[in-house]
Amino acid sequence: MRGRPLLVPAARSLDVYCVFFARAPCAVLSRLNLTALLAALAVGDLLFDRVAKGLFLSSDGPVVQALCVAVAFLSYLTGALALFVFASGFVGMLRRRELFPRSMRPVVAVLAMFFLILLAMSVSRFQVSSRLFIQVRTSHAFLAWMIALAVWRSAVPVRARLGMTLFALPSMLHTAALFAGEMGWGRAGLAGGLARSGELFAFLAAGGAPLLLPPAPMRPGRLALVAWMLGLLAVSAVVAGAIVKFDLVQLLALYGLRVDLPSLAATGSWAYLMLFCLAILGTSLLVIPALGADGGHRMLGYGMVMVVTSGYQVASPADLGVAACGLLAMAAGITRYVAPPAGPVAWAPPPAVAAAAQS
Repeated sequence: MRGRPLLVPAARSLDVYCVFFARAPCAVLSRLNLTALLAALAVGDLLFDRVAKGLFLSSDGPVVQALCVAVAFLSYLTGALALFVFASGFVGMLRRRELFPRSMRPVVAVLAMFFLILLAMSVSRFQVSSRLFIQVRTSHAFLAWMIALAVWRSAVPVRARLGMTLFALPSMLHTAALFAGEMGWGRAGLAGGLARSGELFAFLAAGGAPLLLPPAPMRPGRLALVAWMLGLLAVSAVVAGAIVKFDLVQLLALYGLRVDLPSLAATGSWAYLMLFCLAILGTSLLVIPALGADGGHRMLGYGMVMVVTSGYQVASPADLGVAACGLLAMAAGITRYVAPPAGPVAWAPPPAVAAAAQS
């Protein structure tokens, strides 16, 4: 009898605990899915595989070798997950008759099948030949073109169509540069010009993303202020680093985002650097508020994270898979978005009920 008063409050607290967590699930856990996991792995692959391993893990030793093995496993895991996410997402879109119109589905299905086969062959190998990689890259460029064309066929604003086209152009131009270089067309001038044009389009796409991509304006809030603060801080760090230690900034951009920044002594180098800073600011202004918004905007944010972290001069099949998933997620986020109603909709009775009530 003495222990009974202690058991009753404990039981009541347990009931309150269960009811609370049943009615109010964690907002962070409810947003976790394979697309979010792939975006997180893409960021980890950028930080650990390309930046840390490429710049800092160069010495020998058992600890460094263990870290290199762990980083390589992370990269292969990212590629395998990208293969699965793209296959499942593309098949789901075809089954729901989403994004791609009926006239485009057979062509897009064949292109996606070839891309998945070549990507699976590349991810399963430790050494990928240049011929196979160019084939994967070419199929990815055609697929990006078809995704952008499908967005143009959708009922979305013209600015969103233009923004999606800007994100598809860098992949197409860089693939054309690689193909021209392999075939020996136009010597080095044509390939270099195409590659540089692709970088400029990539900067314009990322810089104009907050104004072009969202089909409806996102609600301003705390995340918008955080995005401005982080974006301006990153831009200030890049500009200060370029003035003090340009070699370090150039290496980080080359190994991280695979962007070749010209030397400050070159003509137009500062304008090129400002475009790079604009791309960083635009990425921050879109991604951070989008991750805290609704489903369509959040999918758009995940897609831009994957496209940006895969880099411009993609050098691995895993990054190609991540970039393809990013483009597909961005297109899905743009076309799936449904604007919420402006206010509560008032209920109106049917005409027969209203007439009977008046009589």
